[in-house]
Amino acid sequence: VLSKSGVNMENIPVVDLVPLLENWPANFLNAYDGKASWPYLVLTSPFAAKCAVKAAASNADIGRIPWLAIGEGTARACFRLGVTVAACARARNAKELAAYICDRFETSTGFLLPRSNQASPQLETTLRAAGFAVESWLGYENSPKQMPSVEVRPDDVLVLSSSSSARSWAENRLKAPHEILCMGENARKTITSLDHFADSRVTVLSGPTSESLINWWNKHRKY
Repeated sequence: VLSKSGVNMENIPVVDLVPLLENWPANFLNAYDGKASWPYLVLTSPFAAKCAVKAAASNADIGRIPWLAIGEGTARACFRLGVTVAACARARNAKELAAYICDRFETSTGFLLPRSNQASPQLETTLRAAGFAVESWLGYENSPKQMPSVEVRPDDVLVLSSSSSARSWAENRLKAPHEILCMGENARKTITSLDHFADSRVTVLSGPTSESLINWWNKHRKY
């Protein structure tokens, strides 16, 4: 999508996924009366999607319940791994995802929420306060990669999708360009708190990721 719109992008993974499959709930569907009462599995990142697919391979109940993706990137990650999500919130952050759930679901719907070791409790707290039953657990860890030097030109734009990506980029002392785009307020807070990015201008993308990137590029960089 991005290349077709004239946006050249290089994907540089800076975080490793460490699944904690032993923590995932199993054999829980027998407690429900039928499919109509089954909980939704909430996936808040492509990493969560990858871990869910790994879990479903040996955990039948995880594979049977409906999955809810926070946004298009997470839904796309599921699709590439052979899973079609039941719903995509097209949300940028926990606040927007919680608003989507509160608007679209009855409080009788339960939600299963695998989280990372760096996740904020905001989503779980908001949903519980709204009256939803939420089961949350440490489902995976985000571990910074040891990165070699990465060539970064002054006019490059760095897109950081998460707080863990920002921390890894800084810990590896990779060069930070003037322009940084990020996804969500939590990522922005992390980036601006790190001295490594002190000379960079940070912009939070608004709306679905691909669409927002294209809009930003067309406004600021398309000649």
